[in-house]
Amino acid sequence: MSNTPSQAPIGTAKRPSKPKGRRYFQYMRPQMHVVYATLPLMAAGVYLFGWRVIGLWVFVTVLGLIAEGAFTLPKRKPITSACLVTSTLYTLTLPPTIPFWMAGVGILFGLILGKMAFGGTGMNVFNPALSGRAFIYVCFPVEMTNRWVDPAVGPMAGFQEWISGTLQPDAVSTATPLAMIKDNVPFDWLKAFMGYTAGSIGETSAILILLGGLWIVFGSKSASWRIIVATLAGFLVSNVLFFFADLLPPSASPLDWIVAGGFLFGAVFMATDPVSAANTKGGQWIYGVLIGVLTVVFRGFSNFPEGTMFAILMGNIFAPTFDYLIKERQKKKKALAAGSKGGGV
Repeated sequence: MSNTPSQAPIGTAKRPSKPKGRRYFQYMRPQMHVVYATLPLMAAGVYLFGWRVIGLWVFVTVLGLIAEGAFTLPKRKPITSACLVTSTLYTLTLPPTIPFWMAGVGILFGLILGKMAFGGTGMNVFNPALSGRAFIYVCFPVEMTNRWVDPAVGPMAGFQEWISGTLQPDAVSTATPLAMIKDNVPFDWLKAFMGYTAGSIGETSAILILLGGLWIVFGSKSASWRIIVATLAGFLVSNVLFFFADLLPPSASPLDWIVAGGFLFGAVFMATDPVSAANTKGGQWIYGVLIGVLTVVFRGFSNFPEGTMFAILMGNIFAPTFDYLIKERQKKKKALAAGSKGGGV
């Protein structure tokens, strides 16, 4: 019997040829909208700290694409634009002075062990950008917490230099607003709101973070407003309670703490990650409140100057449980409603 096209002779099977039009990169619109929303923050980072910010972002992104492609391309699957989101958000959480190789270690950890080890895009339990940052935060605490530079000044500011200030260890030691609060030292609130302060690349300008949040929530609808509102509410209520109970430093007022550090950036861009966050409406409220409260607890009662990163990672742990409990509650309500209708017939 002659072989049909679907029946190859025994022992002559060949490896399937590559399909025509194979895609090596998959563009995902909701995720790319997050990248677009961070572009003003990236530009502000260059203006404040110099062109080293762009060099760091390019290095991290290229390394991230290579790392993810090493897992997906051999399986004939494309690299997704989620990798660009992770690389961009991760870069914005870094100090502008961090050595390139340290930044590379973090993105490799975040993508390989924080994402690909769980199955790839859409399967990760933890936010991969924060996973990578947490790893280097623990491994290299000095570079992540004590190497800050003041923002550049002037009309062109950082656009005319590689890095503001100097990278010499004895000179890179300026204080961030969050560190000033810890030491009970007053700082200029308006400068912190606008972004003219020392800090991580994307966390300094509260106004640009809020504008980016409005875009991803209402413009592109790629983030949940419930998570952001719940996180802010949990943070403000717990901050007010602890502050007026004299459990926090006198300088740690709610308005000061909300613009100091990376809380706003975390609440808007990190906590809203659709994969690692809660997905049910009720679960999102609980998830956000938990992150807000834990941020205040970590900041006020631990040795960590910033608690947002750990609060979000803790929230990632409990997000599936919150969704499960909400869904079970909804099932019971539907069952009771169906039973009451059936009993009345």
